[in-house]
Amino acid sequence: MVLRQYPLALFTTTLFITLTAQPGVTFTIKSLNPPDYYVPYTLGDAEGAAWIIPPTTIKAGGTNEFKSLLSNFSRRYSGKWIFETGTELEGSFDIENYYACGPKTDCGREAFFPSKGGVGSTLFLEYHPKGNDPKIDSTNPRRLQWIQRVKSNHSLKTNRHNDIENVLDIGTRQTTPYYSGHQGSISTYKYFGDRPYRIDPLNNHTWNAELYLVEEVSFIPRTRTRTLRIYNGIGWGWRNQIFRRKQPVPVPVPAPARTPNPIPFPIPIPSIPKIPNLGEPVASSASGGGGIGYVASSPSPTPRPIPSPTPRPIPSPTPRPSPSPTPWTSTPWTSTPWTSTPWTSTPWTSTPWTSTPWTSTPWVTSPLGVNIINCRCLNINNYYYITLTQPAPSAST
Repeated sequence: MVLRQYPLALFTTTLFITLTAQPGVTFTIKSLNPPDYYVPYTLGDAEGAAWIIPPTTIKAGGTNEFKSLLSNFSRRYSGKWIFETGTELEGSFDIENYYACGPKTDCGREAFFPSKGGVGSTLFLEYHPKGNDPKIDSTNPRRLQWIQRVKSNHSLKTNRHNDIENVLDIGTRQTTPYYSGHQGSISTYKYFGDRPYRIDPLNNHTWNAELYLVEEVSFIPRTRTRTLRIYNGIGWGWRNQIFRRKQPVPVPVPAPARTPNPIPFPIPIPSIPKIPNLGEPVASSASGGGGIGYVASSPSPTPRPIPSPTPRPIPSPTPRPSPSPTPWTSTPWTSTPWTSTPWTSTPWTSTPWTSTPWTSTPWVTSPLGVNIINCRCLNINNYYYITLTQPAPSAST
């Protein structure tokens, strides 16, 4: 539905005032066009249907559930909204169109943008006042309005199936309780129009609404307090349900070819001659072979005694002799003769010693400034042995 924006306002608690209805006056609902109550449909392998609920009248002031929603709405705004119960209407709601929508229905075809592919319904009605009913005043568009309560198993706010909603049919940010549809102002359009719709036709839906005529009887600009009078209403709604899934079409199996029956041919039955004093021949199948005998009286045969079987003796087992042990045979011991190995000595060879001659070292001056004399150096295995003799000090020292 198309939503209308309203200015932000503040509201308050609810006050219900009952006005006495005139006796003998009955509010009615008229249907001008026969509605399409029931619309079957098929989607894939599913078969279902959508249908509308017959409209019902609601007394002035509304149901208890509707009053509870108005109370909750007014508590959100302190001192801004007062609701009272009006008189019973004398006029009628004339239904122009009210029909169910299946997936192939142009739902809301009276509007500019009809919908297809889902399920729902469409309702268009017109208010016709009579007698003391509130009149339509085009100079005061806010005087007459609609308020609608909706309860369904598919919340439009969350767009989730099996999410129960029980709300006033208003916009998300709307601050008035008035119906927010594209034809919600009765003073301007004179009509009420709504097209509740859901786009998941394979789920089962329930959608119920209560639509009320309301009149704004007073407005205090200083406190912005409004008083609304609730008149009669109409109950309406729709359902859809998936009844069953279609079974697959069975594939026909060809019948087997008939086998022709063989042509019967007669089988001759031989005649059995009668034997004197034996009676008539008779067939007997006691043995299963289908033998033929004769019926004649004969003495009962003497039963033959059945000898008892002689028990057969069971021979005792013959013990088996134990095996004899194998005799032990000794193996003679043979000694191995010892052979000695001769010893060979290795001759010893001595290495002659060679002496190293002394080598004299010339006079040298040590780093300490001491003259080294009589130096004898001996090299033994690369080690030099030196004999130092310090000269006697001079007289000047």
